[in-house]
Amino acid sequence: TKSMLPDARGAVPWSLLSAATIQMNKGKLGPAFPEALRPLNGKTVKLQGYILPIEAGQTHSYFMLSAWSPTCPFCQTAGPEAVVEVRARSAVKYSIDPVVVEGRLMLLENDASGVFYRLVDAVPASLK
Repeated sequence: TKSMLPDARGAVPWSLLSAATIQMNKGKLGPAFPEALRPLNGKTVKLQGYILPIEAGQTHSYFMLSAWSPTCPFCQTAGPEAVVEVRARSAVKYSIDPVVVEGRLMLLENDASGVFYRLVDAVPASLK
């Protein structure tokens, strides 16, 4: 069975990120974040996931990070709760394997693009 990337020790778990739901708030649809995630808002964290490039190239400083492999034709497509927009301070090399990035996690209450999570000032990292 193809499934979401398992939680990695030392990284914010996808099981927690993907627990966000969509709710009506002031007449607009938006994310309802799990309480356990709120203390991480604005904090430096590590995330492990698959790079979904936005532009062509071998390295990326702006991309989406997903819990689901983009090379798996049978996998679910990721909803906003299973992707993180990454804005990297130093470019991350593309890989079909999961990568680890470290940066400041932002929980986006009502981003116009529908994104729930953004990692800013991100740099390549490892879980070791």
